[in-house]
Amino acid sequence: MEALKKHPSLIVLIALLCVIKFIVVPITEWQALQVADIRLLNKRIVRAESALMQQAQNTEALSQLQLRVTSNNGLLYPHESENTFQLQIQQKIEELLAQYQLKSTNIGWLRTEDIKEYQVIRYQLQVRFEGPMVYVPSFQLALEQLPQWIEVSQFTAGLRYQSSTSLGDTNGMFVLDFFMEQSH
Repeated sequence: MEALKKHPSLIVLIALLCVIKFIVVPITEWQALQVADIRLLNKRIVRAESALMQQAQNTEALSQLQLRVTSNNGLLYPHESENTFQLQIQQKIEELLAQYQLKSTNIGWLRTEDIKEYQVIRYQLQVRFEGPMVYVPSFQLALEQLPQWIEVSQFTAGLRYQSSTSLGDTNGMFVLDFFMEQSH
């Protein structure tokens, strides 16, 4: 006690250190926590505001996508039994070939693939043909003009008997992809 009476400034210093340790430090720590919470809440508010601002754009994009999906649905063949579908397609291709003076030498179905992410089934048809080369582009154009989407995934053609006045004859092969809706 004597030392404290001799040095009253030490009492003031100890009191000041106690105030700092037990009052000022906890207050500054609490303030730092509050500032961190406020920053986090501010970030959430900014994200929410940007999401709300983009909602109009997203709604517009969604309506455009729905229009595209609706228009593209006509490009797919409606779901039906596999045998019926394959028979109808095969007859249609043979009719088109005959219409353009081409003859099928071999028609065979290749693999079938379920494309689950788009809810479609892809059928592949291999068509071997022969006939005048001059009619092959017309046949391809007729395929493109069909209402449903047909993809020519492979095409090869060999030419023979060409002259300065004729494209000659061809024997070739198409692999055609047909897309059918999956059953719901």
